[in-house]
Amino acid sequence: MHELRRHERVLLIPDTKLMALSVLESGPRGRSLFSHPPRGKPFLPALGLILAGAALGAAPPAASPGGWKKVDFATATCNYISPPMGLSFSLPPGFLTLNPHHGPGAGCFWGTKEDLGRVITAEGPNFEKLVHGVFQARLSTNVAFDHATGLFSGEEELEMLLKNSGVTGGKIAHRKFGKHPGLVVTGRTREGSDLYLVYLTHGLDDNVLLINYRPATPPVPADTAVWTRFLDSIQPVN
Repeated sequence: MHELRRHERVLLIPDTKLMALSVLESGPRGRSLFSHPPRGKPFLPALGLILAGAALGAAPPAASPGGWKKVDFATATCNYISPPMGLSFSLPPGFLTLNPHHGPGAGCFWGTKEDLGRVITAEGPNFEKLVHGVFQARLSTNVAFDHATGLFSGEEELEMLLKNSGVTGGKIAHRKFGKHPGLVVTGRTREGSDLYLVYLTHGLDDNVLLINYRPATPPVPADTAVWTRFLDSIQPVN
């Protein structure tokens, strides 16, 4: 087995709470393990954050108790995933959904108007000065779900991948959201950034929705509570 190596284009953003995780490569010529992976077959999850261009119109969500705002699945994913999953989400106070119109790979961003303005810039995405944090929801191009085994592709190797990427305190937990199996991944990078990811199965096929959270920079004690409350807010709809 060839040694896993980190590609030179890997982006790790120091001093931010959520990192763009590395794409690992293997083989004598550095062939990517994650380029054009076969759907439904095991492969290591590429924990690479795909980010995108210019921001256009934001959608205000509906009110819910505690100041958090409830959004339906179509709104939360900027209508990139069809048919919609039978789930709803709640966003922290003041958060909007924003479609950068860069396709399902970039997906949908959630945050305050000010933070979204900081993230989407003419020079490219910038996560260094977030006041409240930003979520991103998009269809994963690298992770599939096997309904026969109940496992996400590459799940068995994920813990080692996190360690090899310098993530400490990594936790991988199965959790069901309504009828949709999920995989929650947390940890801390060697730069001190916190990692918050949740993979959700679509249900009709092997596709997987990936949602990650970039908390405030610098970090604040409430970050973990925000993530926990967000996970608890993912509810089935009739």
